[in-house]
Amino acid sequence: MDVIKYAALLLSLLIAASAYAAPERIESVPFGDRRGTQQYAVVEPDKSAELIGVMFIGGAGTLNLAERKELVSRNTLVKIKSDLIKELPIRLIYIDAPDAPSVTRIEKDYTDSAHRIIARENPKRLPVYVFGISWGSTSAVAVAASDPSSDVKGMVVLSALQKMPKGYTVYSVPLNKIKAHALLIQHVRDGCRSTSGDLSVVKALGSRLTSSASVTPMALDGGEPGHGDECGPDSYHGFLGIEPILIHHIVTWIGKTMPGK
Repeated sequence: MDVIKYAALLLSLLIAASAYAAPERIESVPFGDRRGTQQYAVVEPDKSAELIGVMFIGGAGTLNLAERKELVSRNTLVKIKSDLIKELPIRLIYIDAPDAPSVTRIEKDYTDSAHRIIARENPKRLPVYVFGISWGSTSAVAVAASDPSSDVKGMVVLSALQKMPKGYTVYSVPLNKIKAHALLIQHVRDGCRSTSGDLSVVKALGSRLTSSASVTPMALDGGEPGHGDECGPDSYHGFLGIEPILIHHIVTWIGKTMPGK
């Protein structure tokens, strides 16, 4: 292969790679009236966005976007981002923990900030779907329950935080105020004490969503146990090894619940 042909091939590969890479940006907003800020990352789909996905990871919700300047995490919701935007015309917003002190993930300052970020990144008022896994499930239900614009049309809850000896859970939120469609997914081998259970666990949660447009409880099995924290992403709790199955169920459900579908 001569130099010109090689250069042309290399250029075409670089163009293809850049086209495949999802555009990503990091933004920062003031956190309410407190002295603090909140970062978030936006990942754009290959095509024009037709819906918005707002992502709340587990643990303290910390993505360290201010320090890292990029979206990097082992959390399940971050691991599946590329597949989601390939399958759906969805703009993903990953909301970082604010740097203000003593903030819970269900309090008004937190949900108000999330709604301001959503409004900022959704000027066309596209349908909004909130996603939360583990402790992030409390954020998802709190944002859905406090939706001021009625733009939240769907809610995906993975490994819902149901039990805490001290502190708050999904049941600390007024679930009867949620009007969005709800997809509740549990792993039957989840070894995390705060989220463990079978299909009955998500059915019990679903029974409290009395105002939701629809409730779909689901229990998955299979995958890998991992070798670390049973409440971490690399475990049954984080659907390790069955991510393609998880994505399939989420994408199929969104396709059925999107307004106009």
